[in-house]
Amino acid sequence: IQDQLTAARKISTIALGMGVQKSKSQLIPYLLQIIESHTDEVLHAIAESIPSLVPGIGGGENAHLLLPSLEALAEKDETIVRSKAVTSLVAVASQMPDAQLQSEMLPLVKRLAGGENFPSRISAAGLFASVYSSSPTAI
Repeated sequence: IQDQLTAARKISTIALGMGVQKSKSQLIPYLLQIIESHTDEVLHAIAESIPSLVPGIGGGENAHLLLPSLEALAEKDETIVRSKAVTSLVAVASQMPDAQLQSEMLPLVKRLAGGENFPSRISAAGLFASVYSSSPTAI
């Protein structure tokens, strides 16, 4: 588990080593794939590290690529994982252009808010403020 934690904490270094294109095409899908198979401690480390990937994937214009992984983490039952995922979603959203906030982040918040699970709805509550200020219409 210690090796997994170390790797999770160094995701941004791994992304920089891989380069923008490989990070987008290989690392991000891999992160989404492994979310179901790791312990809560490793998932917490992944959630904490994901915002640091934004520069490694080409900046805020590509930040939306990180949302599926964070959304999956925000739906987890474990409070510390879910809370860190929400914090990371807010951090990633702050680096996204306003148009992407509306096209990518707002639908994510609506999906979480409409989720059947209590954890999803709790996560959505922590995200409304991040999209509300840039929303031209009622949420």
